[in-house]
Amino acid sequence: MAVKINLFYNQAAAGWSETYYASTNDPYTLVNSLTDRQLQAFVWFRSSLTQFYAVRASVVGSPRVSYSRLLPSKFYGSNALSVGTDTPDVVSTDAVCKLTGVARQVRRVFIRGLPDDAIKRDAYGAFVPSSSLTKGLDSMLSQIAGLGWQIQYYQKPAGGGITKYGLLLISPSTDHGNWTTLKLNNAAQPFVEGDNVVFQKVPTKYLPRFPRQAVVKATGVSGSFATISIAYPMLTTSFAPANMQVFKRTLLYDPIAQLDFERFSEHKTGRPIGLLRGRSPAVQLSR
Repeated sequence: MAVKINLFYNQAAAGWSETYYASTNDPYTLVNSLTDRQLQAFVWFRSSLTQFYAVRASVVGSPRVSYSRLLPSKFYGSNALSVGTDTPDVVSTDAVCKLTGVARQVRRVFIRGLPDDAIKRDAYGAFVPSSSLTKGLDSMLSQIAGLGWQIQYYQKPAGGGITKYGLLLISPSTDHGNWTTLKLNNAAQPFVEGDNVVFQKVPTKYLPRFPRQAVVKATGVSGSFATISIAYPMLTTSFAPANMQVFKRTLLYDPIAQLDFERFSEHKTGRPIGLLRGRSPAVQLSR
């Protein structure tokens, strides 16, 4: 089992996050085992106005169980290379970096909250990171690799195509009060318990907050058609969707082994991060 790790940052009127993954089923222990030294490695090289605000770990799957930790105010960037350049002219300026896993899987991550002095060009006009940014990215990689954090990717089907199955009927489960049973337009059972499945063309008017992705809790047969059950407690009566489909998506994880700077770019940031309430349909753990 895996958890999704969100690192939340604030700077003035902007907020953003970075996402990684780890192999565990205990988000509480993962979040609270992070030391001050590990946390500081993610922010010290950024602008002194950039605050490392919170960490959240969420179990991948449904229902989504998570644990959030708001960090003390001491986790700020410390990079003030010269007067007038510590505050970025545009908060959304970021360093686009390539994460490469042990199995050579690749994902990009946007490192934001940088001071102006970190953004440089060489004599030929090409972007080059400052020495401070380079050291900061190296310290981030050291912690990410040491913690065993990973890249999430999808396994492509052997034939290169995805088989999608139509849904004939969606009904409240007779076995579990918080489950919903879906009848497939297929006689053979294509799924097994524990499979990750994705839904398309969900009629949200009739299925409010229906998960786009879910874990198969149980499989069965109804008449001559295969059925699957997922965690969705909001259905009270049976419903026949017109065009809704489901297919299997195999999630795999590759431990991060390399982080390389590629270029500087601009991406919009969101509102400042608050108390992390209502930002995702997750069950918050409390201990």
